[in-house]
Amino acid sequence: MEEALAKVGLAHLVQKFKDEKVDANVITSASHEDLKHLGVKKLGDRVKLKELCKNTTMSRIRQERRDLFAPYPSATTRNKKQQKDKKAPKKRTWSAQFFCLADKFSTSIPCPTERVTLLNAGLGLKRIKLDIEQHDETIIYQAIMSEEKDNDGQTIGFPALKAAGGFQPMKVEPNSKTLVNLNCPLNVRSLKLCIGQGKIFLRPIQKSLSVIPLKNDEKVSILKEKCFECGQEFSLQDLTFHVESCGKDMDTDEELPPFYREVGSEDDNRNRNDEDKENENNENENNENENNENENNGNETEENQNHESTVGNRNDSAFNITVEYVGQDDIISQEHDDFKKIQEDFDIIESVNKILNHGFANNNNSPVELLRVMQEHLVLGRSLEVRDVSVAEEGPVNFIMVDRANLLVTGFDEISQLDFKFMCLRVQFYCERAEDSGGPRKDFFNQMVREIKEEFFDKEALPINKYYNAGTVMGLSMLQNGPFPRFLKEDEIKEIFTKEKPELKYLHIRQAFKDLGILQVFQHFPMMLHLLRPSPQYNLTFRKVVELLQPLWEEEGSNAKMRQKKLYAIFLKYLRLVHGGKRSVVLADILRFTTGSEEEPLLGYGIHPTLKILPVLSSFLPTSNTCINQLQLYTETMTIPLLKENELFSKFDVSFLHREFGLA
Repeated sequence: MEEALAKVGLAHLVQKFKDEKVDANVITSASHEDLKHLGVKKLGDRVKLKELCKNTTMSRIRQERRDLFAPYPSATTRNKKQQKDKKAPKKRTWSAQFFCLADKFSTSIPCPTERVTLLNAGLGLKRIKLDIEQHDETIIYQAIMSEEKDNDGQTIGFPALKAAGGFQPMKVEPNSKTLVNLNCPLNVRSLKLCIGQGKIFLRPIQKSLSVIPLKNDEKVSILKEKCFECGQEFSLQDLTFHVESCGKDMDTDEELPPFYREVGSEDDNRNRNDEDKENENNENENNENENNENENNGNETEENQNHESTVGNRNDSAFNITVEYVGQDDIISQEHDDFKKIQEDFDIIESVNKILNHGFANNNNSPVELLRVMQEHLVLGRSLEVRDVSVAEEGPVNFIMVDRANLLVTGFDEISQLDFKFMCLRVQFYCERAEDSGGPRKDFFNQMVREIKEEFFDKEALPINKYYNAGTVMGLSMLQNGPFPRFLKEDEIKEIFTKEKPELKYLHIRQAFKDLGILQVFQHFPMMLHLLRPSPQYNLTFRKVVELLQPLWEEEGSNAKMRQKKLYAIFLKYLRLVHGGKRSVVLADILRFTTGSEEEPLLGYGIHPTLKILPVLSSFLPTSNTCINQLQLYTETMTIPLLKENELFSKFDVSFLHREFGLA
């Protein structure tokens, strides 16, 4: 305070300020009247004094704050500290899914039972981290076969592959279980481009791998359970073996699914269940002696050959054990029993009456809706269309094999030999690789109906007995989502459905329709005849094809979507040329290539048609999956540029004019 008063020239007031106990804090809050009372008469002195005291107070506060808190470092100090704390950048890695196979002849993904066997042998699925910046194929090759272990003690790679003489990277074909070679360099960039987040299957090249289970060093579970038969307690691991050797068999009404189990061991021979023993005792002595003799000689009977094999059906199988597929005959027998039961329970008159009653009760004026009811009652067994790609369609079917080059003859022969024609048809073409889940069947009906038109209606009359077969095929096509015979003229429709005394050839077609239940429904509901007449709604246009083929796009803003859009624009240009008749292809060829049929089914598709644009691997030829109605086009990648438009259009023509499955 003395210093402040001296600076203002009021040193003579120091004693009075002390007597009044006035300090800098009091001065900052005192009024001018208070200062006058203390002897500071002039206004300028009062202002200067208050300002000096205020600065003194603020300086003291700042000092106290510095004393309480650590001093904030300077910019230079902060930069040095940041540089010191700055860590080296982490390496970018990519966790790839590798699935190591055992059999060098594997052509499809393993079933669940085989996956467990592979996992126990140290093979199967593993995630291996790879350096994204690593382009040396040798280092990645060694990483896949690494013997290093992770924190849990599990081997990171597949060291067993070192004895395989090399391995072939493979991938799964879209919408199938078939494995194909992955023809790309073994570096992270190429693998990510070709496989994305999918699995990379590793198949041995020269030598199959052993699937003998590895030793498990983990402790045995302490959990225990009592045996239902003897009442003794066992650990869960020991209980499994005890149940098999316990003096009494455990009764169960559960139907066990088919599975693989090892046979031929001493334990297996000693622990056969009572049912197997009873079956053996029921065999006659000659068969028993013959089987024993064959076993001693190392030969198998025909029955054993049907039931015993090696996994993969290879003599040098990777599994190196003899296995028995338990339940395969049961599955075939079950399908046969289901077929017979459906056939025995089916009554054509009762089914037709249900359809008619439904139509009358609902005053059904919609031919399409009534067709749906007909399909529900007159097409039995497996579902006609795939509606969920994750669910395998199962059920009894009528299986036929036909020759595409001689389709009319082989098709009639196969159809005429079917005793029960109301089952879903499953078609296999000679020398063609396709699993029929709806596509090959639609393709079969599409071509059969076209050839029937050309041979039976566009030309001179054929032998009368052939018209019944033609009517059967046309009727099955109508019921099983195939094309309708809209080539029939109005007088021919009347001959088949309404005329009292039709010509003999039309009478045979009428009889075929009657045997399938179609004639009765069409005669009671004449509106159904409209389905047989041509209509503009069935004509394919550029707009309709574009609306049918819905593109499946990648994420918005991604490079992949930009490349997809580029190819899609070219494809739309191609469609306009096709619609304008400037290519050898017609729009119906594109729809047939995609779905198996040249027109949209009246009851619609189980799965709506889609257009999938994928990165090209080797060829720009379009492919398709007719069972799920998907057209697959291929666009450029970072390493493979896009072809010129004319070259792409030529590729499109080749594929869309191609008729066979899997032979392009």
